[in-house]
Amino acid sequence: MGDHILDTTLMLKVLSRLYPQQVWGAEWLHNNVRNKAEKRMILSHYIIEYRGQPGGAGKQHTWKIYNKDINDDMQQLIIQIADKEKAQMLLKLISALDFVNSVEVIEDNTNISDDEQDFFSLAGIWENRNITTESIRQEAWRQETK
Repeated sequence: MGDHILDTTLMLKVLSRLYPQQVWGAEWLHNNVRNKAEKRMILSHYIIEYRGQPGGAGKQHTWKIYNKDINDDMQQLIIQIADKEKAQMLLKLISALDFVNSVEVIEDNTNISDDEQDFFSLAGIWENRNITTESIRQEAWRQETK
């Protein structure tokens, strides 16, 4: 399969033939390809890119689908960066390189903190209150005295 630029209807037909077990719809394309920052998605051996809406409002969107270059010499890097600004800067630099075939971004929105102070400063809900982890434990698991 070479490069193909298709409107939404034809793209959905191609996807349904490539992956008949999946239910395909325009909403899926918009949520998983168009709404991503890089406007592309890797789907198994294919890359799908959003190309725009050339006819303007009310016209069909266009998409590009093509094979990923499968090469034994390819390397995959996983880079984890906590600072979002620096991650965006690195993404722009890597994407600009002519020898990079594709860049996939997976955002991890989990925020795990072992710092007790961060927990108690959360949105100021504990402000001016003498609350500690120990006082919460004592309140939650009170010992009944007779």
